[in-house]
Amino acid sequence: MSLSIYKQNISRLTKQVAELQAKASQESNKKAQLIGQIASIRQSITSNPNPKLISSKETQIAQITSKLSAIENSEANISRKLFGKRCELTRNEERLAQEIERQSKKQQNEERRLSIDRKRQNAEQLRQLKALNSELERQNKLKKLGIKDELAASSIDREIIELISQGEGHYLEFKSSVRWDIKQNSENRALEKAIVKTVAAFLNFQGGTLLIGVADDGHILGLENDYLTAKNKDRDSYELLLHDLLLTNNFGHQFISFISITFHQIESKEICRIIVKPSKETAYVKNGQASELYIRTGNSSRQLDAKEAIEYSKNRWGGVEDNNNYHEESNHS
Repeated sequence: MSLSIYKQNISRLTKQVAELQAKASQESNKKAQLIGQIASIRQSITSNPNPKLISSKETQIAQITSKLSAIENSEANISRKLFGKRCELTRNEERLAQEIERQSKKQQNEERRLSIDRKRQNAEQLRQLKALNSELERQNKLKKLGIKDELAASSIDREIIELISQGEGHYLEFKSSVRWDIKQNSENRALEKAIVKTVAAFLNFQGGTLLIGVADDGHILGLENDYLTAKNKDRDSYELLLHDLLLTNNFGHQFISFISITFHQIESKEICRIIVKPSKETAYVKNGQASELYIRTGNSSRQLDAKEAIEYSKNRWGGVEDNNNYHEESNHS
């Protein structure tokens, strides 16, 4: 039941109670008058005990007593009605109070729910804003990398783009080429060692990814010129070049399961990704008759001296490999 109905009932019952109380008061006044009349008649009989007058006065008293009985019956009836109305009024007042409390709690719960919804909405808006800012930052990075529209071409490898946008780090390094010297604009096989050192460092450490065809600042250079340095000047012979450079000429073919070579195209420019897993034995870089051990330090590859190599091998693989030709010159790449 609504609050307005309870209030209407209470207003109606309050009025009825007031009316009954007024009637009860009127009946009480009439009763008092009749009782006064009887008392006056009895006093007159006492002061003048004339038998004829007494009979007449007794008749008057009987008539008044009859009226008095009717008034008492009316009072009893009014009292019963008044009691019923008061009880009904009390029930409605209690129910009104309960309904007010119920609606108050309902309103409080609704306000709490709305507050929670607003907080959730604000949190969702904040999340969307952060996601938007993150996307804008990512798009800015892509723009700096020279990638115009990531979603426009199906050939774009989003995973590679995401890697490039992160920049070089502990587990990621960029190399412009394997053999092509950008500064000299010609082939330079001395550059090969940088590739070998990076892969060796990943093997000896915790693995990582080398992207070839990407400048240090993340710009996509591609492999077009680097392909020209391979035997058949194409991707297949370039992959064979990498295979021979890393496995045949340096680490050995037992490391083949730890090195994965794939190619990806970004806006018509191909790059090479070399995924390196942590090796189960030391991967040495050959330097003439000597060998060198490299590990990752930050975003670079560092050569260990003989003492460091022994300690590192002991901790990393639980032992030291016998290599009397270990070259101690320390070098960073």
